[in-house]
Amino acid sequence: MIDGYQYQISRSLKACFPFFIAFTFLTFLVKDHAFFWDTVQLASRHAHWYFDNNFRYFFPPESFDSGHPPLFGMLLASMWKIFGKSLWVSHFTMLPFLFGCFFFLNYLGEYFLGKGKSGYLLLLVAVDPFFIGQSILVSPDILLVFAWLMGLWSILKNRKVTLILSTIFLAAISMRGMMVVFSLFLFEVFRLYDQKFTRNSFLKIFLYYLPSGIFSLIFLYFHYKHTGWIGYHEASPWAPTFEKVSATSSLVSPYPVLAAHVFGPGTSSC
Repeated sequence: MIDGYQYQISRSLKACFPFFIAFTFLTFLVKDHAFFWDTVQLASRHAHWYFDNNFRYFFPPESFDSGHPPLFGMLLASMWKIFGKSLWVSHFTMLPFLFGCFFFLNYLGEYFLGKGKSGYLLLLVAVDPFFIGQSILVSPDILLVFAWLMGLWSILKNRKVTLILSTIFLAAISMRGMMVVFSLFLFEVFRLYDQKFTRNSFLKIFLYYLPSGIFSLIFLYFHYKHTGWIGYHEASPWAPTFEKVSATSSLVSPYPVLAAHVFGPGTSSC
């Protein structure tokens, strides 16, 4: 059993090796690229806060607290403490998670496409503009993709320990990760309909997601006790994105110029 499992790992690593090399080279090319987009806040500012304060405080200041669990900023700050604070350390911190994405993608490719055909899925993801764009950033979204793939693999392979670990990891990255955990839970529940759906089988699945749920509730509770809000507050820079819009505005919001001409100037800001 162990020998067979080791053989599967060895075969998967061989299949992924060209992609490991390609993305290592890509990371080397962008190792001096500055933080960009959301990563200015979720990576740079959070990591600098923990690095400069030597991890004395758990919650960052409200001026750049976006309501997410601070694992990513802590991880980056920890790497800076060990290897030095530099852009190249930040970029290469992403590399193991990129490797992990391809590692689990290979398993998923074999599961859905068959043995020897996983390379098609690996190549498809490797040339995907979204994935490439995220892979050159110091981005928590790469960790989300890695943990989601790990969770999906755990479900398909019936690996309950790694499922629990992946769902906790997802919840510790961001509130988006908490939502992804719920999607994995729904996926596993829907799979029960292909089998025999019983109350005991549902409760058994529920128990595997309970640690992640407990972690999420504990974090959100203490964050609320510390700040008085969850997700956003009225003075936050991203508060306008949470404003309610009418049904008409939501339909035309992708076309702000047209909306301004048809429904008035105020509509274009939705």
